[in-house]
Amino acid sequence: MEPIYHIPTSKTPKKPDCTRDDRLRIQTLYYEACFTQDQICLQTGFTLSQVRYAFAHRFTLQKSKTGRKLLLNTPQRKRFIEIVELKLFELRSRKKATYDALQETNHFCYYKT
Repeated sequence: MEPIYHIPTSKTPKKPDCTRDDRLRIQTLYYEACFTQDQICLQTGFTLSQVRYAFAHRFTLQKSKTGRKLLLNTPQRKRFIEIVELKLFELRSRKKATYDALQETNHFCYYKT
């Protein structure tokens, strides 16, 4: 009795996916032990495309930065510190702060990116 439905199957079995440790092992064999790509394929059992993928990509996935974004970037932060130091110097020397310097200080206090 033959089955009613025919489910196609691939003729070649799928090779296992490379893990982070496998990619690290492939890169170590290539750079430290001076294996060729073909020798690595024979030794590890991975396909040539998997070996080439291990060379082209990092073996660890890079996470994106998390957390709150900075309100001031580095040049703005340095300028703000200069203004605050100027204000402190003027207060210590009993001089009045200029209107322009106060405006710059207010600009940095309420600035958001």
